[in-house]
Amino acid sequence: MVKLNRKVRRERERRKTREIKKLRKKRTTINFSKGISMSNGGLGNSVVDGCVANILANCRGKLSREHYISKSILEQIGPIEATGVPFLRELGVKGQIPPRNLTVNKFCEGHNNYLSDLDKHAGNLFKELSSWDENKNIKAIFSGVLFEKWVLKLLIGILATGQIKYKKKVYNSNSVNILWYKILYENEKIPDGCGLYAFHKEGDSISIDKRIKFAVLFQQDKVAGMRIEFCGFNYYFTMLDRKTAFGEDAENPNLIYRLKFLKKENFPQKIEFKW
Repeated sequence: MVKLNRKVRRERERRKTREIKKLRKKRTTINFSKGISMSNGGLGNSVVDGCVANILANCRGKLSREHYISKSILEQIGPIEATGVPFLRELGVKGQIPPRNLTVNKFCEGHNNYLSDLDKHAGNLFKELSSWDENKNIKAIFSGVLFEKWVLKLLIGILATGQIKYKKKVYNSNSVNILWYKILYENEKIPDGCGLYAFHKEGDSISIDKRIKFAVLFQQDKVAGMRIEFCGFNYYFTMLDRKTAFGEDAENPNLIYRLKFLKKENFPQKIEFKW
């Protein structure tokens, strides 16, 4: 009887595998990075007092409010509980916070609008990850470069609040290296070995939900990067080299630099990152 059950189970698994292969042949591909170009359009040649990126001397317009967590993502998450945002909790803010209140008035209109495509791209990725469905037969292509830049934008925006503390010291926009602004606004490349890492091993159980968690990372009392949980997937963004950032874990085979794709066993849906 046990042997029969095993045979039945194996046959079901083989049948499921054949079905998945058939679905993959009919899979629809959607390229969410198509049509997005980070050009120099929208920037100016002035210095706006109070703009955190005015060191680049390419400001335009007046100061405007910027969502440090993209509005497109906040609207998908819904009401935000203040207790879930560490620096708001420390300030004594209570209750639910509407997305319009999670902003900083530290970017000029040019620098604010220039990164709108990053927000759109990240919002689409969040939507795809949070709606994973075994009946969804698509391959969604995203730009790893744009997502990596979006995480850097998030880090800069959070620092702009001036509410990040570490060892009783307050960190703000003065903690941002000029290279970080050049990466976002002048298309400088993130140095090799720096950028986005994922720490997952094959077969990990991941609970997908509509949440974002983040923590600023420090090394020798300096801002080194950020840990972010994005719909249940854990990423580490660092502006240090791999060995310095991760120490003994740098050689861990489950520490993946610039992840190429995400997929679930027996699900036809696939998310692919282009670098």
